[in-house]
Amino acid sequence: MPRQHQAVKDGARQSKACEALGLSERTVQRWTREDAVQADNRNNANREAPGNKLSVEERQAIVDVCNSDRFKSLPPSQIVPVLADEGEYLGSERTFYRVLHERGQQHHRGRSAKAGNRRPTSYCATGPNQVWSWDITFCVLGIRNWQEVGHRITSLSGICYVQFRKNNIAAVSR
Repeated sequence: MPRQHQAVKDGARQSKACEALGLSERTVQRWTREDAVQADNRNNANREAPGNKLSVEERQAIVDVCNSDRFKSLPPSQIVPVLADEGEYLGSERTFYRVLHERGQQHHRGRSAKAGNRRPTSYCATGPNQVWSWDITFCVLGIRNWQEVGHRITSLSGICYVQFRKNNIAAVSR
């Protein structure tokens, strides 16, 4: 930035000086206030580590606790409260999750099977006598007679066989 200021003081246009540095004019204006260069606010700027950052030893202590026989099958959401009840604080629950994720250990813990997303079973009627229902809620839904039940099931599945209360040839032939 001092080169850019010196170039502008020597008579160069600010746009040309910024172009030579590979910066936009607006960036230079944002970085300089009252002729003083402000701190670098870019995301990729070199900054010192925060004061509360965990040391390597503290991170290893969290991993060791999580991998101990006592806690190897428990998630951090259960480990942290147990340790707090014992008066020991290694980090927050989120810190435990973050450290385990960095080590590649953030996955299903314990001997039980991992919960999976199973698709619900669906059935398809391809012939007669494949759809049977003992459900009487059809009557509540506004179906007036058994013929309409057969029609509703037929319209849903394409193939239907309904046993009517009476042997009505006219109803069966529909």
